[in-house]
Amino acid sequence: MKLLRTILVVTLMVASQPSVAYLAKGGGGNSCAYLLDNFSQAHRKLWQQWITGFITGINFSEDGQVGKDIDESALVYEVKNYCEKNPTELVTNAAANLYYKLKK
Repeated sequence: MKLLRTILVVTLMVASQPSVAYLAKGGGGNSCAYLLDNFSQAHRKLWQQWITGFITGINFSEDGQVGKDIDESALVYEVKNYCEKNPTELVTNAAANLYYKLKK
């Protein structure tokens, strides 16, 4: 059951189309272009909170420790870098990509 849930989560989160089957709440429901347009020093902390919360949520559902020894700012800048290359993607997809990249 846990494997099926993990496969479902991965499949839904790495979908490349902006219209997706899951509901992304908060900042993750925005496009990467939106993140880039709103990545001032004042907003960086808000993005950091959303991204680390997202990673924590997947860790919770998978009993994981991904990102344990990585600075939270580094996580944010990795998502930002992904968004610069993929501005039409959702922020959720950028964060999911980072999570599964770190999990390897």
